[in-house]
Amino acid sequence: MTWAPNSTARGGAFRWSRRLYPSNHPRVFRLSRHTVMKVGRCVRSTEAATMRFVSARTTIRVPKAYKYWTLPNGEGVLIMEWLHGTYTLHERWKLLSKDDKLRITRQIRSAIEELRALPQPDALRGMICPVDGAALWDERVRVQRCGPFESEHAFNEYRLSLLDHFLWEPGARRDVENIRIQLKDDHRILFTHGDIGKRNVLIDHDNNLAAIIDWEMAGWMPEYWEYVKTVHGMWEDEEWLILSREMVPPYDSEMKADDQYIIVNGGAPF
Repeated sequence: MTWAPNSTARGGAFRWSRRLYPSNHPRVFRLSRHTVMKVGRCVRSTEAATMRFVSARTTIRVPKAYKYWTLPNGEGVLIMEWLHGTYTLHERWKLLSKDDKLRITRQIRSAIEELRALPQPDALRGMICPVDGAALWDERVRVQRCGPFESEHAFNEYRLSLLDHFLWEPGARRDVENIRIQLKDDHRILFTHGDIGKRNVLIDHDNNLAAIIDWEMAGWMPEYWEYVKTVHGMWEDEEWLILSREMVPPYDSEMKADDQYIIVNGGAPF
């Protein structure tokens, strides 16, 4: 299929393409044998830039980003490569042996080590932001975009400021001050995928890592953030929690402080 980015083609694509991942997050549609379309308010040109950045600087397989534009309603549209012969780890998880899972875990770890070894450009030195220096989007930070932040200290202060409207609750002020004491602002700032999970890891027919997808939350983050996000939302999956410590260096004290933050903010741990 030759993609023509005009209004007729866009509308037609929505009508006949097949939605792949139903969710409240970005919608992903299969357009053709070789392409998929990702649509949503958090879909930005930053994701395409990130995919190209990672593909050019690591051995990690990443889908090719072809085209990006913004719809009149403010949603972004990203056309990218469909990777044949791959499955999400989520699809195959129950079929994998313990050896398969451990091997894939170690392959994910190698990929993450490549990301963490990337040098931060001088122009962005010390900043918390995506590859293009724009605002970041991370659902554990805030539903809306925020930043960029000039330092980890600024990032911490922003997150703490979001708790101000909970201070009327009994004990909340004490809890927030306890969190503040635990937060550090001297972590290394490393490149982070920010959403390593079973649905974002692709494996091949031989049950080896084939690619990593969904880079909308990726960017330069404090070194502990990858671990926090890898276990985010997975508190009932004990096997994943154990394997995640092999995928990413664990940061238990930072995880504890961040869990306390989420609880004060009205969420659940992880």
